[in-house]
Amino acid sequence: MRNVADRRPLRLATPSDLPELLGLVREFCAVDHRDFDEARVRDALVPLLESDRHGLVWRVGRPAEGHAVVTWGYSLESGGADALLDEIHVRERQRGHGSSLLRHILQDLE
Repeated sequence: MRNVADRRPLRLATPSDLPELLGLVREFCAVDHRDFDEARVRDALVPLLESDRHGLVWRVGRPAEGHAVVTWGYSLESGGADALLDEIHVRERQRGHGSSLLRHILQDLE
């Protein structure tokens, strides 16, 4: 299977992607049987979309078909700075798209 970036546009999200990302996070929460608080999610996404200070958000497709969020942290076990895959969601499941997205993110973060 080719990388998801080869088949669908994959890029870092920007503030203009906020409405589509809110819809994707809503779907992610529904799949995961979690409550979705749009105001809380919006407040958390905006800083990630405005700069890379706290982490990065990727979006898949136009219109958006998936997303991934990586946040920065600090860990003694890691020896300092580390990254946390906070969430990853693709609409099409069981087709390898999530695995391809994850491989792309890991390459981006190297």
